[in-house]
Amino acid sequence: VDFKRLEFAKNLIDKFESHYQVGICKFTGSYKKMVDFTDDKTKLTEALDKIKSEEEIFNGTHSQTALKKCMGEFKATSGGKYRNIIVMLTDGESDEFNPASVSSLANTAKDKDIIVLTVGLGRDVDRDWLQLIPQAENITRLPMQTPSMTFTSR
Repeated sequence: VDFKRLEFAKNLIDKFESHYQVGICKFTGSYKKMVDFTDDKTKLTEALDKIKSEEEIFNGTHSQTALKKCMGEFKATSGGKYRNIIVMLTDGESDEFNPASVSSLANTAKDKDIIVLTVGLGRDVDRDWLQLIPQAENITRLPMQTPSMTFTSR
């Protein structure tokens, strides 16, 4: 596991206001919810720290399946009361066989009032895959540079 990515996630969570509800999930070829939505930053940090100590099985990168399952964690709609946002940290290299289409993912995001931000991490980011994502409604790409870990807008 690239611990810089976990540090990035911790820094991002630290910037959220105290009433924000955040959940953490991880994925390779399989998807796992680490902690349900909470405003408890200690629980969130502990979940990220657990990733450091758990043995990881790298069985592919199934980005579309992970995104679909993550969207399933949200209620049907926020009714305008709050924003549903997914921040997906990824190298953009999905190797799924027969993955969900970007348009079907975008439709799910629209139906559930979810904004998806994909953050490309690493030196070998698959920019072609990440370029497919922002073409869809409600999905935005934020390229990430390493090692400086600074955002650049597209």
